[in-house]
Parts: sequence; structure tokens; C-alpha cells
Amino acid sequence: MDQLSFMSDEVKGHGNVSAEDLASLIAIIDGHNSRMLDRFPNYNLFITGTGQSYGLKIQQRIIDSFSDLSKNMSGSDYDAISKLGEKIEIKSLKALKGESTDYIGSRIVNLTPQTKLHIGGSFQQVKPSECDCFIFHILYGDAERLFLVPSKLFSTTPKMENREPGKILLSAQHRGHKTEGQANVGQILSRASYFEPDIKYSSLKAKAFSFAKLKKEIEMRLDVLGPDWILPESKN
Repeated sequence: MDQLSFMSDEVKGHGNVSAEDLASLIAIIDGHNSRMLDRFPNYNLFITGTGQSYGLKIQQRIIDSFSDLSKNMSGSDYDAISKLGEKIEIKSLKALKGESTDYIGSRIVNLTPQTKLHIGGSFQQVKPSECDCFIFHILYGDAERLFLVPSKLFSTTPKMENREPGKILLSAQHRGHKTEGQANVGQILSRASYFEPDIKYSSLKAKAFSFAKLKKEIEMRLDVLGPDWILPESKN
């Protein structure tokens, strides 16, 4: 049941609104939703929710878009596995502006030259020790972006004092946790030339991509940095 149907049934249940008034209200809300979809084609994904409900939906969409990935069913702490046995963790972030207390629909941003380089937020619960590669996903109002980042490019332990030169910093997320942290999205965007594969994002549909092919593309770019893949310092 979608949000509009739920609202209609809930209002009907109270029995204090005429059928004519209810129809008018539904038409107004439906018009609003149509206008939002015109401005932000991914609007319905943004209002899916936060946390697990959103994460699981995006996770499955991304797995389905690869011909050589399948969902991890083992119960281990990673999301997908490749045909070659590589463990993949998928993390998504919504491109938003404003305060977190505001309605999410009023905070959506589209992909522009500015938001391509700078948005706020962090990828949560990043655990490099649990996987071989991350697929980081950013949802914009009108676009999506994917970044493939080998897990060995992260500092082993969270917090600034544990930062390893040439690696992606993990900020602390849970007190005392030694292997899990947050990765600020700026650290990924500032190095997008290494991590963002050359794909058509409109093709985020079933079996559109090959993980093996995109991984090879990313590794060839990283090889320019030398055998140890020492990353340039992030601008964020």
C-alpha cells in the first residue's frame, strides 16, 4: 500500500469527511506528488524512509543491476558476493540540504556541477575488515552515482589519531569500536576520478553492469598511484 492509499483509508476510517471532500484532498496531494516527481524523479526513493527500510531497497536495486553479484545469504557482515567470491559491502547516502529536522522532501538536491563535488553527510557503519570492496551509492533527486572502493584503501582503525597516510580516514561511530566507523562523503567525492566508473547511470537496471569489468577499470586507475595505491590527500 502506498502513502496516498494509506492516508485515504485512514481518513475514511474516521468517517467525518465526505466522499467529495476526500476525493478533492486526494487530488490535491496527488498533484503535489506529480510536481515533486517532475522536479525530483527519485522522489519516491527519498521518502521511502531512513535506515533499514531505505538501505535494503537500495541494496537490492544495486545488486540486481550487476550480472555477476548475488545477495549474501550466509549471515556474514557483508551485503553481496561476486561470482569470484569477493565480498561486497553496499552503502548509500541521500544528497540533502538543510536541517535534519526539516521534511526530507524539502531537502532534496539534484545533481549539479556544485553538488557533484560537494554534499554533506557520511557513509555509516563502514567495516573494511569485513569485505573486499565497497560500492558507495549517492542518490540525488534526478540522478544516482556509484563508486567502487577497495577496502584496503581505508585506515584500519577509526579516529584521526589512527589515520594512515594515503588512506581514507574513518571517523569513530561507536564508542570503543576498533574496526567500524564513518566515511565522510567528501573523501570519496574528492577522489571520484579514481573510484567512479565510467557508466551510464540511467542504466541502473537489471544486470546492466559487470562488477568484474568495473573493478578492473578502477584498479587500472589506482595502479597509476604505484603498487601500494597510496591515495593523494583528500581536499575534504
